[in-house]
Amino acid sequence: MKLLDRIKEIAPNPGLQKTTFLYTCIIECLGIGAISLLWRNPLLLTLVLIIASAFIILIGKDRKKDTYLYIAIFFIGPLFEAIAIFFGVWEYSLPNIVGIPIWLPFAWASFGVFIKRIDLEIVV
Repeated sequence: MKLLDRIKEIAPNPGLQKTTFLYTCIIECLGIGAISLLWRNPLLLTLVLIIASAFIILIGKDRKKDTYLYIAIFFIGPLFEAIAIFFGVWEYSLPNIVGIPIWLPFAWASFGVFIKRIDLEIVV
């Protein structure tokens, strides 16, 4: 085994590879663009975000942890938004379910994984 491979194996948190981080940034920028352009077509936007989410998970180094994080944020983010909407803090122009758009959980979840990757790449 090469020395570099051994170091990567035992390093506590070597961070993400630069290409994975770059691809994640590109996919998330496209996601924001899709939200901006497709918000009036919730089903199409949901499909686009599901595909983007799959890529976000598949290109990651730790798919299992990313998937767990994705699922947690998928439910927690929209739940907090639904609570805020219930109390009149804000509202969406095209809500589908409990005051939120159907695509919102997918956006929350993928952006949550993105923030984790920012942390791993920049802070570590």
